[in-house]
Amino acid sequence: MRLSIVIIAVFMLCPLVSASFIGIQTQIITPNLIEESNSSIEIMTTNRGDETAKNVFLEFTVPAGFLVDNRNIGSIMPEQSVNSTIQISIPEGAAGSYPLIVKTNYADSNEYGYSSLTSSYLNIKSVKSKKILIKSEDITLKGSDWDSIKVEVINIDSKDQEVKVGVFVPDEILVEENTKIFKLPTKGTELIEFKVKNLAGNPSSNYVGAITVEYDDEEHFTIIKPITISLVSDSSIYLIALALLLVVLIVISIYFQVYKKKKRKR
Repeated sequence: MRLSIVIIAVFMLCPLVSASFIGIQTQIITPNLIEESNSSIEIMTTNRGDETAKNVFLEFTVPAGFLVDNRNIGSIMPEQSVNSTIQISIPEGAAGSYPLIVKTNYADSNEYGYSSLTSSYLNIKSVKSKKILIKSEDITLKGSDWDSIKVEVINIDSKDQEVKVGVFVPDEILVEENTKIFKLPTKGTELIEFKVKNLAGNPSSNYVGAITVEYDDEEHFTIIKPITISLVSDSSIYLIALALLLVVLIVISIYFQVYKKKKRKR
């Protein structure tokens, strides 16, 4: 009897109804090498969910001097893809690799806003090997607590470099300071931290951001590293702990039932 009650309590922790959702996936297709001052990129936006995404809007972040217009898409039905051709103007004298950040804004049927983020490279005229490396790990944010995205920047070059490190995240995540500029000595390493917290994200959800590192050395260089930010609510932590406790109680209950049966046989 006690065992049955415990098992029922465990199953009560599981959701009985699967809610509808919107799953926006944005793919960026850029030329392998851009030679002209004006070029175009292709953006394919797909709704992988089972609810219509409304007011879909593409918002671009590009380096200074680059020109690109944001794009209003409208609504995207479940499993529908929308292709957008975006014109981009390249400043005179630009050469090397540059970051392109695309934030896809959208809303659900209740007009509640969401966003997702995708990143890519703009390779202008030439692409050379990079002398700066970065290391970072995904992060889990608990409740509304602040935590830090840690980025290790490594200079394998034989000369000092002035480095610009940026962190780009969806609107649901708050970054205290998203850009840091510093001089990295030859063969040197620097650990940079960006304080972040959950602003309006859904608990138990994952959000993709991007870390960018830029520096100039004859031409412009960019390194982009995607990062996953997982959200865990305080209540989720409590439920996990409670579930583990109930599992322990089940094991103890089973043990004593088996023990009693063996004792009766004796």
